[in-house]
Amino acid sequence: MKKLYQSLLFFCLPLALTSCEEGVFEPQSANCLEIKQEDSEGNAWEKVYDEQDIIQQRYLKDQALQYYYSYVYDDDGRVSEIQYLDAQDAPYAPSEFITYDEEGRWSKSTVTYPNGNVSIYAAEYDSQGQLQKVTSSTNKSGTVTQNYTVTYTWLNGNNVSRTYESASQRQEIQYEFDLDQENKRRKEQKKVAFLSLAVAYNQNMFKRVKTVSTSGSTTTTTESVYDYEYNEEGYPSAVTRTTTVNSDASSTSTTTFLYNCD
Repeated sequence: MKKLYQSLLFFCLPLALTSCEEGVFEPQSANCLEIKQEDSEGNAWEKVYDEQDIIQQRYLKDQALQYYYSYVYDDDGRVSEIQYLDAQDAPYAPSEFITYDEEGRWSKSTVTYPNGNVSIYAAEYDSQGQLQKVTSSTNKSGTVTQNYTVTYTWLNGNNVSRTYESASQRQEIQYEFDLDQENKRRKEQKKVAFLSLAVAYNQNMFKRVKTVSTSGSTTTTTESVYDYEYNEEGYPSAVTRTTTVNSDASSTSTTTFLYNCD
């Protein structure tokens, strides 16, 4: 789950599909499914679908497959199991099993390891049904130990801040959004947007992210600014991210997106 959290948080951008009233004579917007992301550093994500459902995500480095995730859906069309396979001949990782609350929202993920230890990720929601807190814990022989918590703050349907806290580290992330640009990839991604992709539920596209990480006496501040290009349907076709860490010189990375639009 840690690897899933880190990799998806890095590669996947916030995703949203908001509805709006359309006049009788206005053109209908096409539905686009993202099939590939690729950045200027040789990292790529490929997505495989069964009609509208993502059934597999593959990570490639310099066009070589590294690992992938497969998704199993229940009778209600929700992801019930995530299977991970390392393509570099490493052993299979245990599956992650997903459960939902009475409102149909993701409520818990569990991973059981061969030694019997169980990793648990549990979600809490606010009165508006927005993700408010995630708690990570480990059950070892009946003893449950909390690993970390992640808390979320929302404004106008956007996750404007996120705070990660563990015994040894604290990380605060602030997001700024382009309120004039809806996040049209939301519908596609929210099916698999559990822990790391809570930002995927945003109504709008984010344009700036500031992260302050503290570990012991060391504090690191990272700021990223996002500049998008969009296709005719309003989906991002490219994004250039300019990142500055502390007072170091900034670096730039560009990610392109490929879609299949109906």
